[in-house]
Amino acid sequence: AIDATSTQIAHRIVVCPGHYKERVNVTKPLTIESKNGPLETTVSSPDGNSVFTISEPATKIAGFTISGAKLLEASGVHINGDGSTGAELNNNKIIGNYIGVLMSNTNGCTIGNYIKGNQNIILGNTLAGIKLSNSYDNQIKSNYIGIDANNTISLPNGNFGIYVTNGSYDNIIGQSYNNTAVGNVISGHSLAGIFIEAANTHSNHIYSNKIGTDFTGTKSIPNTFGIAIYQSNSNLIGDNNTISGNNGAGILLNDAGKNLIVGNFIGTNGSGNKSLPNHTGVVLSGRSIQNKIGYSSIVLPVTTRNVISGNSWDGVKFSGTAVVGNVLSGNYIGTDITGLLAIPNNRNGIILSDGAPNNILG
Repeated sequence: AIDATSTQIAHRIVVCPGHYKERVNVTKPLTIESKNGPLETTVSSPDGNSVFTISEPATKIAGFTISGAKLLEASGVHINGDGSTGAELNNNKIIGNYIGVLMSNTNGCTIGNYIKGNQNIILGNTLAGIKLSNSYDNQIKSNYIGIDANNTISLPNGNFGIYVTNGSYDNIIGQSYNNTAVGNVISGHSLAGIFIEAANTHSNHIYSNKIGTDFTGTKSIPNTFGIAIYQSNSNLIGDNNTISGNNGAGILLNDAGKNLIVGNFIGTNGSGNKSLPNHTGVVLSGRSIQNKIGYSSIVLPVTTRNVISGNSWDGVKFSGTAVVGNVLSGNYIGTDITGLLAIPNNRNGIILSDGAPNNILG
């Protein structure tokens, strides 16, 4: 149908229920959607290569179970190249691939939709649920990554829920400014819910997600690390993320600089009134410099105070002689959201260890 001469740009193709074993190369800007949704319509790879490959702009894929792309670096959906600008994925179940969704060299794409029933469920993929490589100005919102939409199945995506690398920048994970309806649930992963790495990867934004919890923000479904940033600078974490219930640090900054962490619940539930512990709230290690945690004088339309409370070990840990010039200011550490009731971190609220010098607290 895609290659037929009668199929023109912007046409809509509706697929009847069934299990289709094929690779779909989308070479025209089209809407391809199933008639009855992902429970009744599966497209799986016949040979382990990517199932859907999108290389044209304004393409929409909706309503499928997408599986079987098991070869190294193969993906359930591959959005590839500048020509794929504006692609959309909604209401898909993407399961059992090496990578769930691979976005490479692309921009302006949207993965997920906050309208009920239009969220993607991305789970049980080998490396990552979503990988962004050399991509910018994309948005990932209202997806269930590592769990299903009913909180009944935890099937993590191998190492990472979302993996951002290779010069990707200005991507939004979630949605900005207190809009909890459009965040992602990213839980259960063996390394990190969100992993951002590489020196040329920068300026990505993480808003209004549940990371390490179920969608209510009250039950732990742990990642090892909630968010890990390695050798990447100038990313924004906040506001209104719940980063709790993780087995390691809620947020780990390693060799990372000029990142900003504001307006999050780290170690509490999503209301900031009960403990839901990470092992440690926030850890800065390696050569992490000039990061700001709750920096209250920033001009942003968000609440800058983090609630860093209820963690099993420390609230905030600065570790090592190269952790220099960071600012920790204006947070509630060891209290609830009001600052009036105690939710203690079990060891230290703040600890500077292994010679961490010249950081500003307060």
